Amino acid sequence: MANRNQTYDPLMSMPGGMSEMDPEQTKGVMQDILRQKIAGTLDKYAPPAEPALPGYPYQTQTNFMRGWDLKKGEEFMEDPMAARDPESALAFSRMQDAWQRHITEAPGYLEEERRPLYLTQSSRTLEEQAAEHPDWGPERVAAGTHVTGQGFDINQFNPGTGLKDYRGARHKWMRENAAKYGFHWPAYTDTRKMRTSGVQREGFSPVPGREGYERRPEWWHWNYNPVKAAEGHAPIPEWSKVKETPPVAATTGATTSIGT
Repeated sequence: MANRNQTYDPLMSMPGGMSEMDPEQTKGVMQDILRQKIAGTLDKYAPPAEPALPGYPYQTQTNFMRGWDLKKGEEFMEDPMAARDPESALAFSRMQDAWQRHITEAPGYLEEERRPLYLTQSSRTLEEQAAEHPDWGPERVAAGTHVTGQGFDINQFNPGTGLKDYRGARHKWMRENAAKYGFHWPAYTDTRKMRTSGVQREGFSPVPGREGYERRPEWWHWNYNPVKAAEGHAPIPEWSKVKETPPVAATTGATTSIGT
């Protein structure tokens, strides 16, 4: 039985070896030998193949965006090529890989801060966008970055408080590195009616001129916009800055909220 691992020898395929071959045959055999040598050399430097994901034999882990379903409380994988804007999705996937390498190599992070840079929401339908922003007109709804596919929400929270703000490790890293992948923080504002109790939510501030409303920046929302990213992120609003330092979370027993 033939050994499948045995290297093919072009010379063995000819009854009398190279002495019985014409010049064209000799040239072909020598080209085959050269190809084998080149291939063997390159194989030594080839990176190890990544395991394929279940159900997607042609895809690898780094092709996919890693997400966290906030309602189900579980991880999911999303194919960038099936996204509304594949270019944006592939850029996000590359940025996720960069964050993963960073938290693997960098010292000093708390256990909770080492979570993946999860995608919590990207694309929305027109109906979903209209429901999220009932005060927007049709044109503004259609132009929303979640509708066009350039808007990405990430898991963003601050261990020890659970608050979503600029003090979290992800937001700090994103402000320093997201522009390399074409992402820009636009400082969109999340404005809501105050609770019926009148007690202001943590992380929110009053809205000037709008009694009964409170606001906070959308720390979790990033847009894929290489032009804006090159110009720089929006500054952190002064009204959103906190005076006190948040309590430090212990490495074990820290808050387990994923957050957005």
